[in-house]
Amino acid sequence: MKFSTKGAMRRTTPPKSWVIRIMWGAMWRQKKRAIVCPSEPRLDGKLALVTGGNGGVGYRTCRGLMQRGAEVIMVSRNATRAEQACQRLREDLGEEPPISFVAMDLGDLDSVLAGTRQHARRASP
Repeated sequence: MKFSTKGAMRRTTPPKSWVIRIMWGAMWRQKKRAIVCPSEPRLDGKLALVTGGNGGVGYRTCRGLMQRGAEVIMVSRNATRAEQACQRLREDLGEEPPISFVAMDLGDLDSVLAGTRQHARRASP
């Protein structure tokens, strides 16, 4: 049996030029593309509803929106964790930011209905 290397593929093949361009484009000025909430445009007078704002990405979203002037309603399943997150945001921002929370589980429609009624009672004069 003869062994031929004529059609055999090399062990390592260099990446195609388009792959290099995509990788370079993804890394180019990555520090400038860092995920930071911009200070412009201002959101004064706007209302934002953030789900899961008591921790992680939701907490940072609430913070960024409040720094830009938006009134934030935080939706959370756990009322105690939501209240603690609101207190932390008030301490972090130093002033009395316009934030409130509504305890509701978005997977339970009865909880959603109760939460919206609770917020409507709080919001109405």
